[in-house]
Amino acid sequence: MFRKIISTIFVRGLLAGLNFTLAIITARYLGPAGKGDVSLFMLNLTIVQLVNCFIGGPYLVYLVPRKNIMQLFLLSYTWSFITAIIIPFVLFFLKLLDGGQVLHLIIISFMFSLFSVNTMVFIGKEEIGKYNISSLLQTIVLIIVFVFCLENLKTVNISSYINAMYFSSGIAFALSFSLVIKYFEKISFKNIGATFYEAIRKGFIVQTGNIAQMFNYRLSFYILDHFHIGGRKEVGIYSVAVSAAEALWLISQSVSLVLYGRISNSNDIRHSRKLTIALIKIVFIITVFCTGILLCLPSSLFVFVFGEGFGEVSKILFPLSAGIVILSAGILFSSYFAGIGKPQISVVGSVIGLAVTIILGFILIPQYGMIGAAITASISYASGVIYQFYRFMRQAEEITFRDFIFSRNDIRLITFELKNIFVTKRAE
Repeated sequence: MFRKIISTIFVRGLLAGLNFTLAIITARYLGPAGKGDVSLFMLNLTIVQLVNCFIGGPYLVYLVPRKNIMQLFLLSYTWSFITAIIIPFVLFFLKLLDGGQVLHLIIISFMFSLFSVNTMVFIGKEEIGKYNISSLLQTIVLIIVFVFCLENLKTVNISSYINAMYFSSGIAFALSFSLVIKYFEKISFKNIGATFYEAIRKGFIVQTGNIAQMFNYRLSFYILDHFHIGGRKEVGIYSVAVSAAEALWLISQSVSLVLYGRISNSNDIRHSRKLTIALIKIVFIITVFCTGILLCLPSSLFVFVFGEGFGEVSKILFPLSAGIVILSAGILFSSYFAGIGKPQISVVGSVIGLAVTIILGFILIPQYGMIGAAITASISYASGVIYQFYRFMRQAEEITFRDFIFSRNDIRLITFELKNIFVTKRAE
């Protein structure tokens, strides 16, 4: 398992570097306002994906080892088609999406949804390498086509990014589909209604939490755009700060991905809890260290990297970083609860966080702008994780607060597992 974690961290690190490069290109070519346009389009794409994941999302990982996989493909692909058509029109009706982008969002979100379904199957099969390769290709193609449009077609606006999304999502789907075909089997329609009901019921629970969490992350974009004088320009600046801070989740997200797949395929609940705690301690320490480095970067560096207008990024990072560190633990708690089939616990935590975001966001952001958004985010993240921790401790009678203190036993465990990575090829 730890070999998968190391390889996933490496790929995630590479992806983080590529996404950082993409953020730099977008900011330098399009400026703060153009970066805001791109951030809002990607936010709308994310919303479509979250609704798509009611069936084709994380809970699919839990179902893959337990259900007829062709039933899961049929249900997930059909749901992807429905959501890709309906949700963009809903966003347009709510005035969250420009009319000229509706068709683009429908096509791109459909291809991206199918790609997402395939990657969930990879995780359910514990084929993390295929997931990593597909994700890596999607980002690389996006950057290449985006730069080509900017330099050769001279379309220095959001159109270049949208064109790049067409190519990247299409190619990523094609590759992932070619890799997922090996899992195809004779379809059985027996109990397909029950499978749909379970997928939509549990998937809805999981995605309610994810939607709440997404708005914890991004509701501030909409509030800044509509209720603060800085508008679209501040959305662009704040999005860069958020991207820089969220890069600190690289370790926790990589570990979480592997942890979820492992717990979903395990029947030993006590071992799952011990494994979760051990990984939380390791991830938390690494995240704190990386946060300290990020906070030491001067504002002049952000201006040099992203261009004029982005000097305020460093000021936003200080109030934002506390929540980012705390949520690194929450990401692993979420994988644990989802892996044991109780995603509703994390959902409640996310809803609590969203309530905090709504209350504080509409108070602080209109008055304090980007700083208010950062403070709101940190308090929101912390409130959700506190609830997860409370429920984890109530469930785990054998666990005490002392178990969350890093000890020599953890060092020995890490050393032992790292040796196994390089010395033996363990069957997992």
